[in-house]
Amino acid sequence: MDKLRIIELAEYKAIEIPVGELPFKAAKMLHECYHKQVSIERVFWGNTGDRWRLINQGWVGFIPLDDTLAISLTPKTSIGRLFEMLEVAYDLHVFEPGNELYQVANVDDLYERLAGELARRVLLRIRRGIYRSYVAQEEQSRYMRGRLDLRRQIAQPWRVDPHCHFEEHTADLEENQLLLWALQQILRSGLCHEERALPSVRKAYHALLGATTLTSLPAHACRNRLYNRLNLDYQPLHALAYFFLAHTGPTHEAGDRRMLPFLVDMAGLFELFVAVWLRNFLPSPFRVSVQESYPLGRESDTRFVIDLVIRNGDKAWVLDTKYKVPNKAATDDIAQIVAYAELMETNEGILVYPRRLPGATRYQVGATTVRILAFDLGADLQASGERLVAELLQEVTRSSTSSH
Repeated sequence: MDKLRIIELAEYKAIEIPVGELPFKAAKMLHECYHKQVSIERVFWGNTGDRWRLINQGWVGFIPLDDTLAISLTPKTSIGRLFEMLEVAYDLHVFEPGNELYQVANVDDLYERLAGELARRVLLRIRRGIYRSYVAQEEQSRYMRGRLDLRRQIAQPWRVDPHCHFEEHTADLEENQLLLWALQQILRSGLCHEERALPSVRKAYHALLGATTLTSLPAHACRNRLYNRLNLDYQPLHALAYFFLAHTGPTHEAGDRRMLPFLVDMAGLFELFVAVWLRNFLPSPFRVSVQESYPLGRESDTRFVIDLVIRNGDKAWVLDTKYKVPNKAATDDIAQIVAYAELMETNEGILVYPRRLPGATRYQVGATTVRILAFDLGADLQASGERLVAELLQEVTRSSTSSH
């Protein structure tokens, strides 16, 4: 197989390449399957001839187009900072401070190291003994097992074989199926290499496959699970599995292989990162909810989806995160948060950007006050987060005082 050629696209940056460097079939696939992630258009510039113009629309990840060509979507921040955000947003607190993951150089390297960590932890658990539990079963067979279903036997006296209810001690549980499905998606990504994580991922996959059934499961099945003393160590495993399943894109055919892209929406990651941070560090009795949805009218199909809502009793503050950084707060951003505030019947709106903006930090639109805050991704995250929480508390204190 030819060596894989990679075209790098930094967030929100445009590049132009000769038409011959991106085959029409690959360009068509980008346009049809990945237009949300990559904008592509054909341009003609005099002496330079026919060219493709590609723009990363704010995503990070890897798109394999065929066996010889891939698109690498790189963040505007460092990969180490990206990992810090992922660690908070997806509760990946399974690494020691100073771990080499903070110094990785590119996205596929980060992916492979996390995949290797998942495989290592799965193999460790398998050596200790895979989690098993009793599952209720029923079957009709020639032999008596467990409890006889008398009602069914009386209703069907012509059936000689007993219908029994019993409990089976099995490892074929969703706890293990989630790990197996995540490992299978990793193997199909093509992002792991034989000399690095691939052998351990393959080994973990086949070890689990002998004990549990390969089952397609949604990423959200990894979240909000109940654990007991026998499977508490599955919690970080499911956090890692969620990371891979949540960012595995749709399949596409590439020759005789099916390949899976790995894609992270940086705007969505920033929103989740801010939400988790505020949940962790805002003091009681403040509560943070995410993605609240409200219809516009009783019979309307149109809905507003509000990024974040902070509540304290009957008082509410609406927040909207804006990952793309303008020179100043955009009029559309302000109008959007004002509409959210009116819908929530509050007069407090807050816009959160990934760095401090020049210009005004507060706008008054009718009865609604819009505050401009930042979670500065360019600075130390702990210090930036503490500053955001302090400014939020100052703001909610001010608004609570002014409302009395």
